[in-house]
Amino acid sequence: MNRHYHVRPSHRSGPASPAVPNGHVRFAVPPGPGDPVSSGGFGGVVRSPPLYAAILALCVAAGCAGSSEAKDIAYSVDPNIATVIHVTWSTAGASTQQIAFGVTDGYGMLTPAESAATTSHEATLLGLPADTAVHFGVVGTDGTPESDDQTAQTNALPSGLMTMTLDSPITNPNVGPFLLTSLTDVGAETASILVLDTSGNIVWYQEVAARVLSVRPTPSGGGVGYVAEHPNVDASTNTVEAVQFTGIDTSIPLPWAHHDLQPINDTTWAVIQHDFKVVDGTDVAGDRLVAVGDDGGKRLIWDAFDTLTVARNDGWNMETVNGAVDWIHANGVAFDPTEGTYLLSLFASDEVVKIDGPTGTNDWVLGGTDSNFTFTDDLTFGPQHAPEFFSGGVRLFDNATSTGSMAAEYTLDTTAMTATRTWDYQPQEPLWTPVLGDVHRFDDGSALTSWGVTNQIVACDADGNPAGNLSATPGEFVGQVTVLPSLYPH
Repeated sequence: MNRHYHVRPSHRSGPASPAVPNGHVRFAVPPGPGDPVSSGGFGGVVRSPPLYAAILALCVAAGCAGSSEAKDIAYSVDPNIATVIHVTWSTAGASTQQIAFGVTDGYGMLTPAESAATTSHEATLLGLPADTAVHFGVVGTDGTPESDDQTAQTNALPSGLMTMTLDSPITNPNVGPFLLTSLTDVGAETASILVLDTSGNIVWYQEVAARVLSVRPTPSGGGVGYVAEHPNVDASTNTVEAVQFTGIDTSIPLPWAHHDLQPINDTTWAVIQHDFKVVDGTDVAGDRLVAVGDDGGKRLIWDAFDTLTVARNDGWNMETVNGAVDWIHANGVAFDPTEGTYLLSLFASDEVVKIDGPTGTNDWVLGGTDSNFTFTDDLTFGPQHAPEFFSGGVRLFDNATSTGSMAAEYTLDTTAMTATRTWDYQPQEPLWTPVLGDVHRFDDGSALTSWGVTNQIVACDADGNPAGNLSATPGEFVGQVTVLPSLYPH
């Protein structure tokens, strides 16, 4: 008589089921796709990796899988991404399955469950380090093992890829399991888009023959977008790139697009783009926000020439664009989907503008000579990068201060029209970057920052104490940095 081994599911929201005495193991429903979990199993599924591997083999040998038993299992490493593995398999009967995988036979991660029952199956393993042995097994969506343990191997990273080094362990629990960033050699106009784990391993990448100053994840996960710039060659050939972690790339031509973009939804991006006009006999480069769809469709959101007065400022002669004076030098954008509003950082004029998306008008200007707000204690900012909304105000990266760059929050009183700096952060050894920079703050008060030309990513706790550091090679500029919960759609 065949002996069957059943998975004992538990609710996702509950705690992981503990190991049961007398050698038995209790299973739990696996976590969401790609969720890293404690060593020794996925989502508390198994507390003993060798025992789980034995159960997998025993279950298949005992015939418990039946028509859902995985057969003809094969894998291949993606030809363009050395850390991505594609797996195929078949079953006699139609079923919905997924892959449990990791760098040990305790696994630790899951691919998404298939959306429909089928007999021909495929899945992509994401989040793995390069040049590493990988274990994986087919499981049902309830955690039932449907194959024995399989092994694969990721390939080595390409020799020219820009990388980062973990200088001090990341101890901030909010930072991870993955970090998304970009490294750019500005002189050579080459870049590397990177996803790293909290040990500093590159688990996904893309090499780009362009300058990339910002990379943003799609709202539902599974991919990123960025602007590929060619300012030293021909910026009229710039493009918006929408890339899925599984390797699909959509390229949308957008001449004079630059610096930053933000997702409006999974298929549309708000992108900064230069605009040109002759003002009082002077060729002036302004900026506008354009909504760009993955299908190539474009829609104007906002134009500086329509909403601001062209005037000389501290950055007026900072640089030229296509022979025109770079008037405001927009360099960072944020989007609030609940209000449909945007924040746009204007580096040359030391301003952050809040834009009403539906009308394309300015709600207010913070900073600079046209500020609608008075700064408490004269604690102003600028020039700056990376504006963000937070409840009650604006967060930004202030590039130029008397003691180095800093991350800062300004609480806004929109009745009294005052702006008060209520938080700021500098590393214990101050860093100064004249370009780029980014800041994100978590609910517990801790923060994650990047420092542009100083090639650093720095995490701190709520008291400003060091909580992890990554660095790139000098000369490689670090762009924006974002925490990713998974590389799979969520």
